[in-house]
Amino acid sequence: MNERPLERATRIASTRAISVADVLTAFRALAPASEDARRAIARLLGFELVAEAVAAPVVVTKPATAATERAKTPVVDAGTTQPQDRAETAAPTELVRLPDVEHERLELPPALAPPTVVRPARVPSLLAPAWEAAIAGRLGARLTASGEIDSARLIDRTARHEVVRELPRRLRIATAPGVTVVLDGSGLMPWLAADQLRMLALLRAGLRTALEVVESDGPPAVAEPGARWHTDPEASYDDGDGSDGGGDRAAAARVTIRASHGTRVVALTDLGAGSSWLPARPERIAAWRAFDRTLASSGASLLVLSPVPAARLPRELRGLRVVHWDRKTRPSQVHALVRDAR
Repeated sequence: MNERPLERATRIASTRAISVADVLTAFRALAPASEDARRAIARLLGFELVAEAVAAPVVVTKPATAATERAKTPVVDAGTTQPQDRAETAAPTELVRLPDVEHERLELPPALAPPTVVRPARVPSLLAPAWEAAIAGRLGARLTASGEIDSARLIDRTARHEVVRELPRRLRIATAPGVTVVLDGSGLMPWLAADQLRMLALLRAGLRTALEVVESDGPPAVAEPGARWHTDPEASYDDGDGSDGGGDRAAAARVTIRASHGTRVVALTDLGAGSSWLPARPERIAAWRAFDRTLASSGASLLVLSPVPAARLPRELRGLRVVHWDRKTRPSQVHALVRDAR
């Protein structure tokens, strides 16, 4: 790149710190002819030329002698010219760096100051990020006779001279007409509250139906058909040792939900078996089994999403349809459970 010396000096001044050596390099490249030109170049590079006063040298005179007079007399050969006296030596100059200009920081009033945004830490998902949306969509699906018309079954009924009141259709997986999400707050689940909210958001985003969300301590009660869910302040769970759980669970409210035909209940719970050193309480195991039977008698179905692996579940709970809340779970495994839970 062809640059003029002045442009190069300006570029150096704007890109990095300038030293005295850079000023001398600029003097050598530009060859200023006057003191004003040198002063202008120095100011351009952030320096100031200051003339230093030089004291006159002290001359000590000695008595003149014949020998000294002869030594002072120059000897000039024939055919040569007398050398002229050199110009007077210029006074030395000193380069002084200009002081840096400090700008005062402008303090904005609190009303105009930008707000401080604190972003919460992102909770890593218990499921694989690539599959969590598909798994959430399968949790609220069920096998229904809403596919294409089953021609083979229709011909068979006609050949048998049966009355066809409804066209038979093929089975396909579709979103349940009603989905109830149970957020269990007992056992291990308080430490997974953020994961419960994350799964609830995925269910709301992936399902094409309204969700009914309830929070309970263990399995909720199932109301009679047509009744509205409510809270029973008198109901509570016994810990099995004759105590009321330290007094903080004596007034625990048991939520009652409604379940009609085709309703899917998704329970985010550890089924009371979340502890790795204590066995699950028998009354809690019996409560979850009774909850599953009650839903089945009403035409609804229960699907459990649990962080407890199947090998650690009590034998009495292995009949439930449980999806392991783990990164190794795949949508195909949930699909197989959904086909069985009609």
